[in-house]
Amino acid sequence: MNKLYYSYSDIHNMVKEGSMRLNNFKPDYIVAVAGGGLIPARMLRTFIDVPIISLTISFYNEKNQIMDIPKILQWVDKEVIKGKNILIVDEVDDTRKTLSYLVEFFYQNSKKLGVFVVNNKIKNKVYKIPKDVLYISCKENTDIWINYPWDNTNFIK
Repeated sequence: MNKLYYSYSDIHNMVKEGSMRLNNFKPDYIVAVAGGGLIPARMLRTFIDVPIISLTISFYNEKNQIMDIPKILQWVDKEVIKGKNILIVDEVDDTRKTLSYLVEFFYQNSKKLGVFVVNNKIKNKVYKIPKDVLYISCKENTDIWINYPWDNTNFIK
């Protein structure tokens, strides 16, 4: 299987370029999707300087099988985001199952919504993002396995 590898520098440069496409969208909060969205969210904060809220959601069970209903370990109170502009940040838009859940929640409970991903895999998705939601992907990719530097276990001794 072909794999794509990125360095931290690659990701930082892609996030910087992606941040320039925010145009007039001024988020009040970045919502980092843990785990993969945490590091890109922090990198993005360097360029837009707004607070980060993190949440943890998983559609995979302990056998790495996709579930219909996500397991939510950490969430955000609706009152915190009410009337606010929210930018959801994740590392990859693959099937869009996680993003569909998040977009539906934040779309109903925030003022304006944006989605910012490092990579978008060009393939059929399970959900169509509403037209009035800003969508930024730093890089478009084929459906290839992506190894992010924070997933690299070669450095663990």
